[in-house]
Amino acid sequence: MPTPQWTEVGTSSANTAKTTTRAAVLNQRHYITAIDVIVRGATAANDIRIELRDGSTVEWNTYIGSGKVQGERYAMVWPATDEVDGVQLSVNTAANLVVAAGGASVITEANISGYTK
Repeated sequence: MPTPQWTEVGTSSANTAKTTTRAAVLNQRHYITAIDVIVRGATAANDIRIELRDGSTVEWNTYIGSGKVQGERYAMVWPATDEVDGVQLSVNTAANLVVAAGGASVITEANISGYTK
């Protein structure tokens, strides 16, 4: 797997959804190699949906279950295959990591890493 060229970082406000974005690059595509979402501020009152989007199209999603406490994290690393390294997104499209609100006083920190070519 190639070493990530970039990492985008986003922090939500309390009980607020957050989108962390890597802007589109003309005539190139992003490949996502890893994401990481950390809960802080309070215990998650509800499930927190995480979506990796190719522009506005959901390519992958999961949930951080309710009851996750401050400091707990969800991480995903996509391995290389024979055809591609990471999740291949469309040409000329932004990579968006969308993390839903987690409940009162819950803050999330989201990291998305990858490369562009």
